[in-house]
Amino acid sequence: MELLANKLTDCCLRAKLIEENQSDWCRYALQMRITNVGGFLILMAFGLFLAPWPQVILLNLGVAFLRRKTNGLHMATVGGCFSFSLLCEYGCLVAIKFMQPLIALALFICATITILALAPCNNKEIHYTEKEKKCLQKAVHRRIAEYALIVMVLFTIEPVFSYILIMAESSVALLVVLAKRGFGIQ
Repeated sequence: MELLANKLTDCCLRAKLIEENQSDWCRYALQMRITNVGGFLILMAFGLFLAPWPQVILLNLGVAFLRRKTNGLHMATVGGCFSFSLLCEYGCLVAIKFMQPLIALALFICATITILALAPCNNKEIHYTEKEKKCLQKAVHRRIAEYALIVMVLFTIEPVFSYILIMAESSVALLVVLAKRGFGIQ
């Protein structure tokens, strides 16, 4: 994955799609995209050992939807990232089986407040400027509002689906907290 990201970054430099000072960012972004797509498919396959397909895909889509703007914990290695992601996925899929309405509501409120207060996260690989962070923070707020609306609609239609999205949001909130506490790439 790293080799492919390096080659694609070199192609972008040669084609003058990016400037030299953007190469680290481009390499990191490409590596994350390649890792995310492959990892997403593998995580879903492993998730099927614990839960039905709709739960696994909804959980992973919920996490992907929020992480795109919030960022959060990034491990130093692909293996570390995958292992931690698998642990989070399994933890969420198991927790969903024990979810009750009041617990779901409490998690939903805590996760929403946590993300609104702490996201987006920055690290040495991403290099957000203050202006970019402020713009991204507005995007996080919009995304959380959209997400909350979806959760509330699903709660009235099919509560278990709202529980899945609440667990996804809770795991993203945990990743944001861990990043802010100094774990992973800083």
